[in-house]
Amino acid sequence: DQIAYRFEIRAVLGKGAFGQVLRCLDHKTKKNVALKMIVNTDQMREQGQIEISLLQHLNSAPNHENSCIIQGYDYFIFRNHICATFEILGQNLYEYLRATHFKPFSMHQLKSVAKDILTAIAFIHQNHIIHCDLKPENILLCAGSTMNARIIDFGSSCVVGHQKYEYIQSRFYRAPEVILGSPYGPPIDIWSFACTVAELAMGNPIFPGDDEAEQLEMIMEVFGIPPV
Repeated sequence: DQIAYRFEIRAVLGKGAFGQVLRCLDHKTKKNVALKMIVNTDQMREQGQIEISLLQHLNSAPNHENSCIIQGYDYFIFRNHICATFEILGQNLYEYLRATHFKPFSMHQLKSVAKDILTAIAFIHQNHIIHCDLKPENILLCAGSTMNARIIDFGSSCVVGHQKYEYIQSRFYRAPEVILGSPYGPPIDIWSFACTVAELAMGNPIFPGDDEAEQLEMIMEVFGIPPV
């Protein structure tokens, strides 16, 4: 099938509540791209518009080529669906862990991947954006590499000072201030980063709570009771 008389669908790369990601041949550039097609609902349309505006801002910021975030190409509407095309990357970190039977990363590999994630977080925060959903599924290895990574999926992200959603971050990576309904900011991304790195080092999540109450209990086992 063709999208916008330009993108020939070759494979499905992934699916989620947001919609799906397709591997397509771009007949204009003769290159393969990842095309994200967002579900046509009011909420997803709004989130898609926010994601595209934030990505355009980040992809045009100084030094973006060294930012370790995904490179976006084109954005358009097709049959009332918001679509965006991106560079093609490799597996996400969860898929990679699963493929290796949840074997912990070597320290050499862990340091290399963690450095790229921190580079991306620093770039995002310098441009006054909070990612709000860092987790292994939203960090992809570069094509053909197991040492370098890129951050993807800015569908839950926001500009600092314009935090819109209270229910953010996947539970295993959710910062205490988000669980408690307190004001939050860029530090929540660092919490998620630390949870992710711990998971890569151990092979399984550090705080795998079944609900928010158990999530807090697991955090308190390590950090103690939160201050009043």
